[in-house]
Amino acid sequence: MVYSQAFINAHSELIHEDIEKRIEIVTPPHCYLSQLQACLAHDTSNELGEINVPTLVIHGDSDVLVPYRNEETFAKNIQGTELFTVPGAGHIFFTEATNSVNNKVIQFLSNK
Repeated sequence: MVYSQAFINAHSELIHEDIEKRIEIVTPPHCYLSQLQACLAHDTSNELGEINVPTLVIHGDSDVLVPYRNEETFAKNIQGTELFTVPGAGHIFFTEATNSVNNKVIQFLSNK
């Protein structure tokens, strides 16, 4: 669910490497449960307008875990937000498009 199907088809070796790293550096179950609970119950969308610093929102437009429209909501409600869409990427966009994401972050931070 976290990778786009196109990336899965083209880069199974990188996914295997990612899984190996996650096995090596284990995230405790209570951390996953806490994150899940926060995703299901925590909503601060009404406070987005209070953010008053330059903000870069990055999202893959093929993310099935967190719908792309959520990132559009952030961009609309945080004044001055820059939205960077990673075409065809899923939830783990930083693995699917490492160079373009890194370049965008460096560019964004260099201008601030």
